[in-house]
Amino acid sequence: MSKNIFRKAVVFNAAMLGGMHAINLAISSGSVKGLLRSDKGSFFESRHGKLYYQVSGKGTSPILFLHNADSSGSAYEWFYLSKELSDRYRIYAIDLPGCGRSEKQPIQYTNYMIALMLNDFIRQVIGSPVHICGVGLSGSFAVTAASLDPSFYSRITMINPVSMKRLQSGLSEHAKALRFLLSLPVIGTTIYHLVMSRSATEYSLKEECFFNPFLVQQSTMDAFYEGSHTDYGKGRYFLASLNGGYLYWDISSAFSKLTIPVTILYGQEYKNASSIALEYARCNANVSIHAIQKTKLLPHLENPQAVAVFL
Repeated sequence: MSKNIFRKAVVFNAAMLGGMHAINLAISSGSVKGLLRSDKGSFFESRHGKLYYQVSGKGTSPILFLHNADSSGSAYEWFYLSKELSDRYRIYAIDLPGCGRSEKQPIQYTNYMIALMLNDFIRQVIGSPVHICGVGLSGSFAVTAASLDPSFYSRITMINPVSMKRLQSGLSEHAKALRFLLSLPVIGTTIYHLVMSRSATEYSLKEECFFNPFLVQQSTMDAFYEGSHTDYGKGRYFLASLNGGYLYWDISSAFSKLTIPVTILYGQEYKNASSIALEYARCNANVSIHAIQKTKLLPHLENPQAVAVFL
């Protein structure tokens, strides 16, 4: 290759990366609507960065909410349910590490790491045994944390938990490759913005998360989109760990040994949700199961009144 051709290739690649960087900046700044303001809560200095949390409610019994393990998730997910429970509970809702307003470090996020952070948070912030409630994969974080220190937990509620078979699955080469691509500075951010686009967020909420798409409010779509794009696309590190399989962990043994009450709530219209709930019930006699009618993945957003009855 001649020096002239090489020089042109370098200039072209630099210009292309510069353009991608400019577009990424525009997407990040344009996604912020102010719905996820950090001044509405506090930060806990965890062993892996700052963990954002909000406290509400007039009750004395503490409950800790973990949103669905997704780069678009945040404590906003509990906005409506928290109102339903405000007279009964002292409510703690966090943004998972790598999500929302929490610090988004370029690290490999794991189930075990998050469980350790939860126990640190309960010990240092809440200070008493807590009822913990997690959605989807986050339910497994709660189980892992409770298995590490049972004295911190009075009860576990899992909303549409991930199947134990999925939690036991290994890492695929495709997942590892995607994790590598997402970790790249400019290219990874561009891929992330394509995956977490506004249209993709809207589709996920209306088709996968809600049974009735007409119940998805614009503010909810804006909050989820904003959550995934704060801090210049650094949510890609959490997404890389999620897609790479590093957040999955076999909890079957730990779950079978739990002695505290476990409630499993599932959206009646969510695919395989009832059979997954039964899978957990067969593993532990302390499990009670309840279906939330006409809901899918996020019944606490779609029908918070119905979910509140079981908490």
